[in-house]
Parts: sequence; C-alpha cells; structure tokens
Amino acid sequence: MWTAKESLGKILKTGLMVSQRIYEIKSISQNGEGFYVIEYKNFFQYKYISYIYQNSVIGLCIPKNSELDR
Repeated sequence: MWTAKESLGKILKTGLMVSQRIYEIKSISQNGEGFYVIEYKNFFQYKYISYIYQNSVIGLCIPKNSELDR
C-alpha cells in the first residue's frame, strides 16, 4: 500500500507532503494474472497495478481506464 500512495503522490506532484488521508485506498483486488489492483477513495480517475516479484514490488499508477499490454 505504501508504494501505491507514493506513486500517486508522484503523479500529483505533491510527494508525500500532504496528509496521508488524501491518499486513502478504497479497494484492493487481485486479477486473474496475479496483479494486484488498488483503487483510491479520493482519486477515482487513477488505479495502481502491482506485481510482487521475489522480494520486490513492481508497481505503476495509471489512469483508471488504462490497461497494461503484456
């Protein structure tokens, strides 16, 4: 969840310099390909997609209606 909030802060160009409540997470789900999808409560136009690989999290905050092409 930390990387999802940090990634959104980078898109908004605020970093983590605002109240953490603004980055509140609405939901976390896992799709059929093993990716986790996080939606934000206050920024419904974005989503965060992550994948856990070995001991690392690979993630990207993108517009909600976007899809990743493998």
